[in-house]
Amino acid sequence: MMVDQLIENARDLYADGQAKKALQTLEEALQQMPNHGESWYWKGLFLSGEKQHGRALEAFNHAIEADPANSSYFEMRGVCFCQLDRFEEGLEDFERAISLNPASAEVHYLKGCSLEDLKRWEEALEAYDQAIVFDPLHYRAYFQRGLVHEKVGNYSAALADFDFALPKAESLHDYNFHKAFTLYQLGRAAEALLLMHADVEENPTFGTSYALRAKIRLALGDDEAAMTDIDHAIAIDPESAGYVVTKGFIYHEMEFLEEAKEAYMAALELDPNYELTYTNLSSLLEDFGQYEAARDACLDAIRINPTSAVAYNNLGSALLYLKDFRGAKPALEKAIELLPTYIAPHYNLGNLYRFTGKWDLALAAYEEVLKLDPADGDAIYQRDRMLEKLKKD
Repeated sequence: MMVDQLIENARDLYADGQAKKALQTLEEALQQMPNHGESWYWKGLFLSGEKQHGRALEAFNHAIEADPANSSYFEMRGVCFCQLDRFEEGLEDFERAISLNPASAEVHYLKGCSLEDLKRWEEALEAYDQAIVFDPLHYRAYFQRGLVHEKVGNYSAALADFDFALPKAESLHDYNFHKAFTLYQLGRAAEALLLMHADVEENPTFGTSYALRAKIRLALGDDEAAMTDIDHAIAIDPESAGYVVTKGFIYHEMEFLEEAKEAYMAALELDPNYELTYTNLSSLLEDFGQYEAARDACLDAIRINPTSAVAYNNLGSALLYLKDFRGAKPALEKAIELLPTYIAPHYNLGNLYRFTGKWDLALAAYEEVLKLDPADGDAIYQRDRMLEKLKKD
């Protein structure tokens, strides 16, 4: 039987759920033509589909050796690398595939995914932009771009992308959850709550939905319902440090500081490497006036996640209280570098310059806050104070 016919037979067998026979058929093809790129390519696809990613990688290597000008081979080897958490190598393959086929929307999309895994947010956004240029109806690119916008705090842009992706949403839960979170961040908690009511009704065993609804209810002033929701999430998964941290956050917002601290300590017992516990704990310790301990909690968060803008901002804040201005400045600048749209480090940097008598630099920092949120009352007040001081000088 000819090799092309064997490949077609193998594809039919795999489609029918007969993976073992499909792979055996491809072995027949490779016995006839050991360097046949397409045979190796389909073997890699089938092995990857069976979660045998190491063997799949070897098959894609053979396919590329047989035909190094085929963009699909690099594309799928890149996917395989990413499935093995080898994102840098995956990115290299996607870039090679793009060099061979620049108009492939799917490869630009996959490049964006690998960059997202590497936390290279701006580059990921550019890759998703390119995917959409080549395929304006690439709904997954819109959704993933929305997720990156969400991560970097561009909530209005995230909302627009989620809404565009809705007609082809692979998961209505994901759509409702992320749209609700984005609305919550935009101060539209009542709209977010409606989405989460529907999501909880549709997915009553999803703890994440109850946890987000708890935060939204807290924002709307319904403390009792918020606590009920987070307790429900914990009942679904008692081992989740994230849910216990959220309970601590709710206590903190309700100004039950001792209860918040107990929750954060319990979360650390569940998972001593959960970054959010340390960042939330650092804010609470500041409220207790325990600035050295707050600083140490931030350093733990940074150890776990060196790309956490919140951890660097909180570190800068704790160091400000400790009057360590030399240490606070690079921490706050690092937070801004990691997440330029994050308001808190701009404001704290303004405070640092104000404390050290650098009125012009303080003014510039407060003006950066107002570019991000023109209605920020604290920044308006401090900006006007700095303008007055500069006039007197």
